[in-house]
This record gives sequence, C-alpha cells and structure tokens, in this order.
Amino acid sequence: MEELTQNEDGSYTLKWGPNVEEDVNSIQTNANEGFFPWFRIYGPTDAWYDKSWVLPSIEKIACS
Repeated sequence: MEELTQNEDGSYTLKWGPNVEEDVNSIQTNANEGFFPWFRIYGPTDAWYDKSWVLPSIEKIACS
C-alpha cells in the first residue's frame, strides 16, 4: 500500500468523487450514487476513550 501524501502543515487532502485524477490521495466513487465516509480506528489510546481526541471535520472544497 502506498503512503498518503501529506500537506506541508501536517494535514492530508483526500479527494473523492466520480471524476478525480488517479493518485494515492484520491478515491473514485460511482456517478449518481451516494456514498458515506467511514472512519475506523485501530488500537485506540486513552485519548480516544476519554474523548480528548476528536476526529477533525471533513470539509467540502470546490474541485475543477
């Protein structure tokens, strides 16, 4: 599996949709079908259980 490309600020930009370019940070979806992003955590730490770690929001951006 290839590693995701990280942004300079430490964040990651993941693109998904029916017409995304093929790269390691892109996920192709089916046209005219809904989808739902799922998050899976492996080996949670205390921060997960005491709720001090929060999954960052997914932000919609305009793509060309």
